[in-house]
Amino acid sequence: MRSYNTAHLAPVNLFPSLPWTRGSPVTHNLKRISLPFIAASVLGLFSVAPPARAAEPSDQATELFRQSGLGTQLAMIDQQIIGTISSQGHQIPLGTRKLLIQVVGETYSGEALKAEALAILSQEIDPVLAEQTLTWLGLPETREIEQLEEASGTPGWKQGLLAHSLHMQQKPPEPARMALVKRLDAVGGTTEASIEVAAGTAFAVFSALNAAAGYPMTLEVLGQRVATQAAQMRQTIHQQVIEAFLYTYRDVSDEALGRYVDFLETEVGQWYCLLIRRSMTGAMGAAAKAMGETLEKELEESGRR
Repeated sequence: MRSYNTAHLAPVNLFPSLPWTRGSPVTHNLKRISLPFIAASVLGLFSVAPPARAAEPSDQATELFRQSGLGTQLAMIDQQIIGTISSQGHQIPLGTRKLLIQVVGETYSGEALKAEALAILSQEIDPVLAEQTLTWLGLPETREIEQLEEASGTPGWKQGLLAHSLHMQQKPPEPARMALVKRLDAVGGTTEASIEVAAGTAFAVFSALNAAAGYPMTLEVLGQRVATQAAQMRQTIHQQVIEAFLYTYRDVSDEALGRYVDFLETEVGQWYCLLIRRSMTGAMGAAAKAMGETLEKELEESGRR
């Protein structure tokens, strides 16, 4: 089940209009805010803060994580964020932008995110509900759909998505199909999770740069700007989620996709959707905190050279 739309980061402008210009600091008589505190506050934009690590994930938790396909999604996030910074972060001085890309590569690495997400999933798993979910995930029909989801974001997928979306403009999908994919988005919270990731990433990046560059804004003002930007992005991201679903499931019949959505709307399915979403967003929150701490250290060391 896709808890996050892997297609949305590149085309959407994550960065709100902020007063950072080369060599022209903003003058605010505000106390400098520490980066770890700022980065930690981004956790409030995500659905859950990471719990204490379990000693070792159970076989059940590991299998549920594997079959969910969440690891595949998390493995692509660092390059999506780096691509967004490279294409949209031109107001950030070049040296700082290079350092930021380096730090993102370290703290948002696929392995780090997967380890954190698995730890959260292990901490919150319900063995009975997990067993019922694994039984459903093991059904041939479910596996076929899950494999289609896991293939999203692979080389050539975005080109196929674009071509399919253009085709849909000429020949819109049937109302029944649109209703199905909208139900899937609603039950999985894909649009909302995508917005959380986008807004949380923007908040983490710019709050860190804001403090480290010596152009402090209050967290309240910065949060308001990011929240406004996120609200403006919502319709765009929702449309991209729907287009991605229409493309991903294009060869799945309405009947099969309907059965897939029907399960996700059950009590067990809702538990599974929430567990995967909390695992993903919690891991992203931990990465944001680590990014702030690492970026502060690197900037302080470069300032002493």
